Amino acid sequence: MSFGERYRTIAHSPSENARRFLFCVHDVGWFDCSPCYGMNRTYYYYQLKYVVRGSGRVIWQNRSFEVQAGDIFFLDLTQKHQYHTNPHDPWELLWVRFDGVQAKEYFDMLGGMDDPIFRTGDPERMKKHFADLFELFQNRPAGMELSASCILTNILTDMALGNIDRITTRLSNPRLGYPNEIQTAVSYIESHYSCPLKVEDIANHVHLSPYYFSRLFRKTTGCTVMEYIMKHRVQEAKRLLADLSHEIGTVAELVGFCNHSYFAKLFARHVGVSPSRYRQSIR
Repeated sequence: MSFGERYRTIAHSPSENARRFLFCVHDVGWFDCSPCYGMNRTYYYYQLKYVVRGSGRVIWQNRSFEVQAGDIFFLDLTQKHQYHTNPHDPWELLWVRFDGVQAKEYFDMLGGMDDPIFRTGDPERMKKHFADLFELFQNRPAGMELSASCILTNILTDMALGNIDRITTRLSNPRLGYPNEIQTAVSYIESHYSCPLKVEDIANHVHLSPYYFSRLFRKTTGCTVMEYIMKHRVQEAKRLLADLSHEIGTVAELVGFCNHSYFAKLFARHVGVSPSRYRQSIR
């Protein structure tokens, strides 16, 4: 994308309706970074930056993250942060600064406080989202705020689905490339999934503090400890449901659920159908 200049920022003042119901875009921009570009600040709202090309680093929560072409970094700008481009491979960035009724919920759901970097499965699709958003604010058509909120929802949804894909891949190869402590923790979970499991107990088993273990587990696997336990229990439940000799209530107990109703709800949430419907589908 070329605008005949090094950068372009388009500011916007959201309407009262947008503030109440939508994602509110405050500004969008494009930046062809100079080799010395960097930022160290706190500011307002949330920001998504898509890396069209180049590489660099983000310093977040006293940790350093490498950022490459096709990546997104998602920052809560009220938190102190730094980022700078690689002087030998400068960034080209498309970005949006926004807030809204669901902005914090998406940031928390995506685990942005632990790891603000997201690697997209379809970089061209993501680049088009950001380019469409920029073009929207250039042209300012009727219904612009609704369209902008829709594009932001698509961006955040694609980021969330990318996280799910990574978790699914890792579940099929749970020990691939994991640190020793996480390999041990995964083995422990898979051997004890039918028992009551607490993060503190698993952390003690691998000789780490619960706080550090939880952060390391999420960074490594892409999900929290409890999410991993629940996903593994659901996988085991699917295997057991194929055996018609087990009642559904028995399956729930075998995978660690005392409450059969809760098991059914959790199974349906993860699989998309109830345990009984799933059993019927595989006959």
